[in-house]
Amino acid sequence: MRRMEVHISQHYYIPGCSERRSEIDSCLAYNLSLASDLIRLHIFCEVVPPSLTEWLDCPYVSFIFRADKDRMMYRDWLSYTANHIPNGSLSLLINSDIAVYDIQFLLNNCVDDDYFLCFSRYESFSSSRLTPDAHLKQDAWAIVNNPGSRYNHMSSFSDIPLGIPGCDNRIAGVAWEAGYKVSNLSEATRFVHLHASSSRAYAESDRVHGLYIFPYPVDSLIPSNYILSAFRSPGQFIMPSMVSIFDGHILHSVYSSSPDS
Repeated sequence: MRRMEVHISQHYYIPGCSERRSEIDSCLAYNLSLASDLIRLHIFCEVVPPSLTEWLDCPYVSFIFRADKDRMMYRDWLSYTANHIPNGSLSLLINSDIAVYDIQFLLNNCVDDDYFLCFSRYESFSSSRLTPDAHLKQDAWAIVNNPGSRYNHMSSFSDIPLGIPGCDNRIAGVAWEAGYKVSNLSEATRFVHLHASSSRAYAESDRVHGLYIFPYPVDSLIPSNYILSAFRSPGQFIMPSMVSIFDGHILHSVYSSSPDS
């Protein structure tokens, strides 16, 4: 059986809060332990801390140094993927406080290049249930590197910072607008979120504007059922009523013209 090569991109930064730093460090250490010929790590960072220098010579780990201290954007990941990830490989982006606990499904199943995957989280290693309202929040995303019109369209509209309100739903919306099938494959994988500290580096006023997709979790490679909505400005968050939808069909469109579902 042919296995899929997975390339994990993660932004590492040093928070001011020591408790928060411990969470970020723990996730990175866990993810680095996965490095192998099938799972490659790409760490975006300003500096490599002394505790990680042992990984500098690992053939399965790359460190990409960032000159600025701004939040990483989805555009940075997509650009890096197009230029540095082998064609046909799965490029996976995770938030800094995510531990990649189980991605055997991704390794054992070839993902079609017309899919954009997103993943809701588990709140602990021992939890057997996804976070509540999982369709509203995702912490990891994946795409097969195969540049073309869909990929280029998505890259052009991906100047969205990670870690601010709505970024996850907006990037799913960008993927949908580009023509990708959006699938929240979190019932077939497990990504663990480590954020017990009270440290938060964002505010609701930072929320991303634009078309949102809220994809429901699935356990196989099929398009998610989802809600389509939009955030245009404070007080104008358009949320349609909840009804049943099937086979990745749109529940509601806020625009006069929209891509085929």
